[in-house]
Order: sequence, then C-alpha cells, then structure tokens
Amino acid sequence: MKDVADMTRTATLLLPAAALIALASCSAEEPAAAGGDPGALACRQQVEASEGVDIAKISARPVTADVAGIGNYDVFMGAESFRCTVDRGGEVVALTRT
Repeated sequence: MKDVADMTRTATLLLPAAALIALASCSAEEPAAAGGDPGALACRQQVEASEGVDIAKISARPVTADVAGIGNYDVFMGAESFRCTVDRGGEVVALTRT
C-alpha cells in the first residue's frame, strides 16, 4: 500500500513540473496559432506589414474592449510603440504611432 501512495505523490509532483516545462518551450507564435487573441495578432500583422519588421519582434497587449467588440491594443516593436484598434470582426480600423 505504501508503494501506491508513493507513486501517487510522485505523480502529483511531476505533472505540474511537466506542464511548466511544456509551457516554457512555447514560442510567441504558438499561442496565436493555437487560438490566442485574434485582435492582438491582427495588430501585430498590421505593424509587420507597415514597418517591414519580422512579426516575431512585435508584441501586442490588450488595453480595452467594449461591449460592441471594439478592442484597443498597445503594440510594441523594440523602442517603437503603436495604438491599434480592432473592430468586432478582427479587422484593424486604426493604427497610430505613439
């Protein structure tokens, strides 16, 4: 009986550690591809297209969203920053350098 309890305790400790290792190996692109925030991805793609910079060097952070589905994001590309607004359909409707 002690062996079963020891194995259960070991499994309980190893599962969270395995999950953390799996999360640490994810790249920035994987969450977006796996159904992350489509508004953030649209903003990053718009900056990529307008600035000619690799999307991997661009990050976006949600700032606000309203009940109509309009979302605002802060987008960062190195020392440059932008404010991006996305409509309910995930289309960028405004992108301004801040």
